[in-house]
Amino acid sequence: MSTTNLWVPETLGSFALDTLAITLSGECPKPAALESVQGTQRSTLEHEFGHLLHYTNTYLGLRHLAFLADLADGLRLRALDGETPEAHYTRRSERALLIYRLRQTMTIDDEYYFYGARPDLADEAAQRGHGAWCTSDGVGHLYHTDGTVSDRAFWYVKFHLDEMTQERCFARVPAGMRVCLEHMARAIDLAVDLREAGPDGAIDVFNRAVRLAYHPGNLHYCALTHLSGLLLEQKYGRSSVVLAPVLAGMLVLHLCDIPFDDGETWSCLRETARAIYPSLCDHMKYPHPSFLFPLLRRAFLQADISADSIAELDCVGLGQTLDAVLGVRSNGEATLSLRTDLARRFRNLGLSAVSDLLEWSGAHFQALAPAERLSNPTRGLAGALPVPLLFERNGGIEGTVLKMDDCFRLAGLHSTIAAQLRYPFIRNIVPL
Repeated sequence: MSTTNLWVPETLGSFALDTLAITLSGECPKPAALESVQGTQRSTLEHEFGHLLHYTNTYLGLRHLAFLADLADGLRLRALDGETPEAHYTRRSERALLIYRLRQTMTIDDEYYFYGARPDLADEAAQRGHGAWCTSDGVGHLYHTDGTVSDRAFWYVKFHLDEMTQERCFARVPAGMRVCLEHMARAIDLAVDLREAGPDGAIDVFNRAVRLAYHPGNLHYCALTHLSGLLLEQKYGRSSVVLAPVLAGMLVLHLCDIPFDDGETWSCLRETARAIYPSLCDHMKYPHPSFLFPLLRRAFLQADISADSIAELDCVGLGQTLDAVLGVRSNGEATLSLRTDLARRFRNLGLSAVSDLLEWSGAHFQALAPAERLSNPTRGLAGALPVPLLFERNGGIEGTVLKMDDCFRLAGLHSTIAAQLRYPFIRNIVPL
């Protein structure tokens, strides 16, 4: 059993992609049952469980999980006839590195974030807030392994202080898989807050969410909220800007189920971009999830959608309208097919608990109304979660589907993959 520590939290809580466990700060309640988790811990649990639910039930989340299946499958690569152990290990490492880099092209890791030449600008932006911020967007390019710029592009949001110049830029946030999934979790926070506040407290919740968006440290969760505010103002007028966090969540919820890397779907998206966003189409040579949001933004402007439907979280109506403009289908068929295939693959890899979790999660997701998938993702759960719920200070609640032993096994798998990835860097050390 791996000695990996599963009890390390991130701020108020975390959903660990390597173990699929959920961790909350503080102590385990007594009795150790799900209904005993209340207050801040409960709202954090809704956020983290929402992460799990959308990670295992959206096309974007499942595509990210598929990379783990690819990496695990690579560890089973058989030696060729006459191949030495070192050559076999090298070939496995090279395969792992190739898969990992492919995942990086979709997630866009931190090295592609730009925080400006002057770190003090971010501090100043945090202090000055709303009136001083300027927002723009653009396209960047990924690098080849030799450090040269490639023709693989991604879309990003850029933030400036006072004026839209490079010198006054304090952050650039690419809209890769990670950012989209974090925005999804932030949408859950907002929907849960609205449910708990009721109609009388809705405006306070909206205003608090907007204030949260104006802090550089929150842009990983809120970058698209800024563009949604501009979109609402353009379509409905300034008074509707308060709905920006809601619209951002609904748009991200929709884009997460578009099978962007399907050849036919990407061709349709490029054709639509050629008609409604020609300058973006020029960069869409290769499928990338970051291009979905700017296309949805243009589609939203053209579509017949009322501001009331946004306030009422009409996710289904919004999605159908946007699909009609984009000429694609995001009705869940591709997501269901991908989840079924991943369940089969993980079972064949000897990770049956992950397969069982995918099947459980799919059934739970379908039992929720579309709006509940944001506002009440834990509805219907009794006693425990399907995955272990751990607490920073002590103890935890065992999962009903994925057990703690399964989490340790997944942690060990990630350690083995990490060792494979390090191998070329440790062995190949003489410069050319």
